[in-house]
Amino acid sequence: MFVCGPPQSVRYRPNLEGGGTRRSRESQLRPSEYSDPVKEDTAVSIEEVDVQQIENKVIEIISEQMGVDKAEITRETSFINDLNADSLDTVELVMEFEDEFDMSIPDEEAEKIQTVGAAVDYIVNIAQTKKKEGA
Repeated sequence: MFVCGPPQSVRYRPNLEGGGTRRSRESQLRPSEYSDPVKEDTAVSIEEVDVQQIENKVIEIISEQMGVDKAEITRETSFINDLNADSLDTVELVMEFEDEFDMSIPDEEAEKIQTVGAAVDYIVNIAQTKKKEGA
């Protein structure tokens, strides 16, 4: 009997040649952890969250992407110096922040985000701006 099951890994990486994303086989998932590869609509509404909620979500994203325990991540944690993130890792983190918080981070701004605190502050600033504009 042939049984179809979920792929053994799902990790999205940017497709540098054509825009979009591609799956790599870098992270193994148990079948119980599998979800549809189309991202569920779980983006946090930035108008309804406070700074602590944003910080917690940013830390969760970093923990998942970089394979680091949440307890080891602080606002002072540097993506490059402390987490050994390469340029692809930082691009993936920025993409996750954009997806999660339903925003776009220009490349020039993304290059300035070197620490967890800088990421949180940037996202909070955008959230406050959107709230003031009534977006």
